[in-house]
Amino acid sequence: MKPVTLLTAGLLALSFSLYAQLDEWTPPAPPCRLPPAPFDGYLYVPPPVEPAQLAARQTATINVNFLPAGAARFGYTCADWPAEAETAMAYAASIWGSLLSTGSTITIDACWATGMAAGVLGSAGASNYYLLTDGVNTTWYPAALSELLLNNFSLLSVEIQAIFNSERTDWYFGTDGNLDFNEIDFATVALHELGHGLGFAGFEDIDDGSGAAECEGIVDEGCYGAKSGIWYPDIYSRQVEDNNGDPLTDISNPSLTVASLLTSGVGANGELFLGNASVLSGNGGNPARLYTPATYAPGSTYSHFDQSTFGSELMKPALNFGQAIHDPGLALNLLQGLGWPIGVTVLPVTWISFDAREKNDGVLLRWETGAEVNNAGFEIQRSKDAVHWVGIDFIPGRGEAAVYEYLDLSSYKGLNYYRLLQVDFDGRSDLSKTVSVYSHNRRGGSVGFFPNPVQEELAIAYVNFSEPTPFTITNLLGQETYRGVLSSPAEKVGLPPMPSGTYWLKVGQEAALPFVKL
Repeated sequence: MKPVTLLTAGLLALSFSLYAQLDEWTPPAPPCRLPPAPFDGYLYVPPPVEPAQLAARQTATINVNFLPAGAARFGYTCADWPAEAETAMAYAASIWGSLLSTGSTITIDACWATGMAAGVLGSAGASNYYLLTDGVNTTWYPAALSELLLNNFSLLSVEIQAIFNSERTDWYFGTDGNLDFNEIDFATVALHELGHGLGFAGFEDIDDGSGAAECEGIVDEGCYGAKSGIWYPDIYSRQVEDNNGDPLTDISNPSLTVASLLTSGVGANGELFLGNASVLSGNGGNPARLYTPATYAPGSTYSHFDQSTFGSELMKPALNFGQAIHDPGLALNLLQGLGWPIGVTVLPVTWISFDAREKNDGVLLRWETGAEVNNAGFEIQRSKDAVHWVGIDFIPGRGEAAVYEYLDLSSYKGLNYYRLLQVDFDGRSDLSKTVSVYSHNRRGGSVGFFPNPVQEELAIAYVNFSEPTPFTITNLLGQETYRGVLSSPAEKVGLPPMPSGTYWLKVGQEAALPFVKL
């Protein structure tokens, strides 16, 4: 890399630091690209902010400049943007706009590119990088973050460059995550590529020893950062550590050791991690493993989470058909560690994990919290399509770090989605991530109800509803205490005066389910 040397800028004061601009580099092409991956089950992870609230929750201004037909970026000619693709792109930008907090305007040049390889969905990166110093460290920063740190919001007119494959016929342009097994979710690709442009990308290379020197021209050496007289790390690389917890920046650069780490393998073999404090807090106190396949893959290696470890994370190296991931997840933690102010409110619960697994007698949900403050508890919600949700139970919070388990005895047959609605004592609430699991439905559970125990009103959901369906409530002696008719798939039923105890709910010809009346 050969940055263009600029005149040193004066020091500009921010409330938290002093920075000076030393140099500038314009990438010849986006450093990261995203390929598709085979269908591996449906997955929908909704955005952290409810879609209906996105417009009102913008804490950063992110504008998309949809390049017209005939324009060019990185050697590709742009075509006209389809209206539905523009809508999905703007939706992705609004998700980032609801999470970052900055007074600057971030502008994206977006090209609906022709001639891209069939195996590439999109590619993006910062339009420029700036070499900044705070008097202690000298580091390359992406354009948008550089403007923020320098307090110079007119440094550039465009901060991110992105191209998307216009010739694919399998795009899903909806924003509801309701795609088919043979479709690629465009909003996820857009959200992913914008993450790279904001700073989820590192400079790295392995030298082939011939032609233009990737590092110093010595075959098989690896390097990180960019050269400006001497090698300086990028801000992403300053967050990286090896499997011993030693910072990557402590390792000789370039070197064979760097190359070995960049090709250490995937899954448990990978030896590079993101380990800043923000990532640790979002990953249960553990560093997050990076994608370092044994065969170096430019555009994928290093600048993504490990695929097998983080299959539901946005910033993995390939996007599976049938998956929609609209939550930046751990990528937001990484960006916070780079220096981005985060606009979302800190929740009273620190999440460590949440997963769902099929058992012989139902679906076992397990979640762990690292801390709880003002937490009333968790409403467990289930869905068949990740769009329409039904509450199935409420679990009180414990007020401290805890592990929770819940066995769902009435899961739907097939794919089930679960999420937790965390509720504060003051009535505010927020959603966990969404998890999915396939259930063989050994109990035949097509009926769900909530709450249990119940006092006055029972919410009943019947997934097989096709016409008005009778239901009955009987006591343990088999005596009918209530009879009604469901006129929709989900209804709330006011219960008549009934003694406290255990009862059975039977809907149509489905198996009866027990519940407790308080």
